Amino acid sequence: MKNLTKVYLYQRFSSPKQELGSSLYRQGVEQRAWLERNKDWAVEAGLYEDKGLSGHTGAHLDKGSLGRLVNDIEIGRVRHGSIILVERFSRLSRMKVSETQELLRKIWKAGVTIVTAKDDARYGPEGEDDLGIQVKLLVEIHGAFSESQNRKERVLGSYNKRRDEARKGITPNIRKPFWLNSDGTVNDKHVVIKDMFELYLSGNGQRNILNQLKDKYPDLLEVQRMNPSTVIKWITSDVVLGYWRINEVECYKVYKAAVDESIYYKAQTVHEKRLHKNVNPNREWHLSGLVQCGHCGNGCSIQKSKHSWPVLRCSYKQRLARNACSSKGIFPYLLPLYFFRSNLEHFFLARLMELSQNEKANLTVSKLDIEIIKCNEKLQVLENKLLSSENEMINSLLKVMEKITAQLNELKGQREEAYSIATGNSILNWVDLKDITSDSKRLNLLFQRLDSKMVIKDDEVSFDHGDLRKTIKYLGYSRKDEAYRIEKNYADMGDLEDEHAVIFIDDQIVAYDELANMLEKMGEVTQLEANIKVLTNLHPKQVIID
Repeated sequence: MKNLTKVYLYQRFSSPKQELGSSLYRQGVEQRAWLERNKDWAVEAGLYEDKGLSGHTGAHLDKGSLGRLVNDIEIGRVRHGSIILVERFSRLSRMKVSETQELLRKIWKAGVTIVTAKDDARYGPEGEDDLGIQVKLLVEIHGAFSESQNRKERVLGSYNKRRDEARKGITPNIRKPFWLNSDGTVNDKHVVIKDMFELYLSGNGQRNILNQLKDKYPDLLEVQRMNPSTVIKWITSDVVLGYWRINEVECYKVYKAAVDESIYYKAQTVHEKRLHKNVNPNREWHLSGLVQCGHCGNGCSIQKSKHSWPVLRCSYKQRLARNACSSKGIFPYLLPLYFFRSNLEHFFLARLMELSQNEKANLTVSKLDIEIIKCNEKLQVLENKLLSSENEMINSLLKVMEKITAQLNELKGQREEAYSIATGNSILNWVDLKDITSDSKRLNLLFQRLDSKMVIKDDEVSFDHGDLRKTIKYLGYSRKDEAYRIEKNYADMGDLEDEHAVIFIDDQIVAYDELANMLEKMGEVTQLEANIKVLTNLHPKQVIID
């Protein structure tokens, strides 16, 4: 059977806009036609594509598929005698002559030939010393580079023309925001921008604004495709006043305004006041990274405004607006904090200590294994010497062997102890607990390593890890008592001695020491079945739990 020459196709276009067109299709048609004409000796072996990468700057070579193709050639994956097939030479390179020649030398050094499908021209290794081919190649390279330069100059010229027109107040022929017509006048959609500013000045945040706009304009695609960051983008951009901004200092009024200047500048003042207002770089959130949304499984972010308690939100829903997750908007942060401090913190510390002990113990086991191997090797050498030694040397060798054997037994004992700790069969050593807990930020990062999280779903906070299952239910906020009300099972109430907890059973307040007597009077109800209500007092002076 005849061996066919392997042909590797390379395709490229430089502008992302061309992806919507037929550039790759046209290149593919030319290449397939060439393969069909030469099917008796050539066969396709692979395809390399660069989408939206310039052949002029060399981006396709630095970070694109052409760079991967050249690497495959250099390591021998694309073998000697193969062909790189391009539609035309400019697809391969529009770089300077010297840069293109360097690229060709790398390809030719491996015995690979370049063929252009458009005119069936061949540029192989033999052409490096062929004056005729070199002249033709220089014309191709210079033509590709010049074409790219001319195109760049045309684009720059067009841009400068639009800039000159903008200076005269003429609307430039560029892509415009959705509320503008091609001539720079506003269309009916500009009311969206007006509503956006009114909602912002009324105190709404970007997510609330977006949700209200989507409700009001369900059939307007531009609104339905918006995200929260788009809202702030338009709120802070002077394009709504009719300006085309070229850079930070140069802008021209070329459109009709979508909002009045007074409204726009009021919004900028509000934005500056809101910006970073609630950000405290020294604030420490003990539950950061330890809570996840029970609806979508993503993490929860913590937010705090000036005059309210901190809250938790689903991070996924927060980024992608309300339809991204079915969770409720917010959940009081202090409830999972109380839940964690009273039910889970000791469990997390125990796991952390165990993990820390295990890591140290595993390292110790590895070191001891090496020492044990060395001792065994020494004993083996001494045993060999013992067999061939004279009588006067035997006693000395036996003494040395006895000493090494004692050392070996000690190492084995240490290894057994370390292995016991590493496999979890040892009582935890709490001596270093103070060092671990002294830095709250570091402690939180260590807790996150455990990959154990509380879950918030609807009105419940839960934790499930092996034999440890805990749950509390949020019953609402009591304005009368200025406190959050939660419900949970008596089996989970090891924290009732907390001075911040007030116990309710059947709406009757009871003291902790009265609880056992009351449970006995409830007859058949066991501790596991006795649902009780806990009111956690969260007055400012009582919130800090250290």
